[in-house]
Amino acid sequence: MGPRALIRILACLLLLVPAGSGAAVAAEGSCDPEGAPILGGQAEVADRGRWLRYICPEGKYPHPVALRACRSNGMWSPLRDTQNRVVAKAECRVVRCPGPVEFLHGTWWPRQAWYNMSQELTFSCFDGFTLSGSGVRTCLPQGTWSGTPAVCDDGGGHCPALGVPVGATVSGGGLRAEDEVQYRCRSGLTLLGSAHRTCLEDRTWSGTPPLCRTPYAYDTPRDVAAAFLASLSETVEKAEANTSLSDSQKRRIRIEPGGTMNIYLLLDASDSIGTDNFTRSRDALSQLVEKVSSYGVFPHYSLITFASEPHVVISTQDARSADANWVREQLEGLKYKDHAYKAGTNTRAALEAVYHMLVQQEEEQLRHGPAPAPVVNSTRHVLIIMTDGEWGQTPGTHRSPPGLSRASLGPLAP
Repeated sequence: MGPRALIRILACLLLLVPAGSGAAVAAEGSCDPEGAPILGGQAEVADRGRWLRYICPEGKYPHPVALRACRSNGMWSPLRDTQNRVVAKAECRVVRCPGPVEFLHGTWWPRQAWYNMSQELTFSCFDGFTLSGSGVRTCLPQGTWSGTPAVCDDGGGHCPALGVPVGATVSGGGLRAEDEVQYRCRSGLTLLGSAHRTCLEDRTWSGTPPLCRTPYAYDTPRDVAAAFLASLSETVEKAEANTSLSDSQKRRIRIEPGGTMNIYLLLDASDSIGTDNFTRSRDALSQLVEKVSSYGVFPHYSLITFASEPHVVISTQDARSADANWVREQLEGLKYKDHAYKAGTNTRAALEAVYHMLVQQEEEQLRHGPAPAPVVNSTRHVLIIMTDGEWGQTPGTHRSPPGLSRASLGPLAP
């Protein structure tokens, strides 16, 4: 492929578990797991002693981190909270949901900084404003709120009123064309989505709705699939900025006449992931495949699991790679233990497997058709990597191989 073609990859990255220290990983077995216990939970050694994973009972989470790396000095990476303060001991804490900081043109009850699982939060609007979204939201076991953000709107703006994410403050707030709003999460929470949104001439808002999340909060596979689909649709639309689209067209993943789409699903099965995260990410990809097919789009899929080495489960050239039901069957048959004996993290090798697949597809098309090959000029390529961001191989294994140009890359969820 190299100089003959530039394959642009539209990439989405999902961070499944909190990242470790980012420091170089030590040789196996050089750190003592007995010296790093967790109160109320279990400590599990991974990747032959290179990692220490904390596991808590249901309804609790490891504080301040879920994963620690064995450093070259024989010590585990330090325990630091979200404000970078050193914590003496790891412990399992009860999952809670953050409370609102402000709510425009209305109020909420009860007023608390934190809410326990199953506790409800009720919103109401002042006179003259109408409530949309969820008037009652429940704190879920995964540390997130049920429903959608509550919004109070009087209908007088060029754009509809925006809700304030639970745990966030907002500045700006005008609803006229070109007005901008800015969001900021309270201390200890991470903002996901757009921190700045602008009221556009077509009466919509730029960007995506923001969320404020705790480090331990996570999404269900169905939620993740929906977020991926929305991101995928937006990315494809941005690639056609010069095309005039109707509102209904903007909600669809579109493929040009005669064109195709390849979606490459890369699933991290390394030791730092763990069985639960592997299962959740696998199920999220299965939900995504189902949702994409419901849109009347039938791309060719590739499925690659990787740890120290990649395993190509499905190639885009497989006869049934566009059969969504068959692809889901292959996904649901994946086992975390398949990479048990080579459980490092070699993201580069997984990306190289994609690159070689592209090369083979181009060469095959050139043998049977005109140049340039359709895989180059009329095929959309979407790369989705389900990983925790850790890498445990030699330096350079986390870099993208030559030939893959990243058009967009960004985390969707913690």
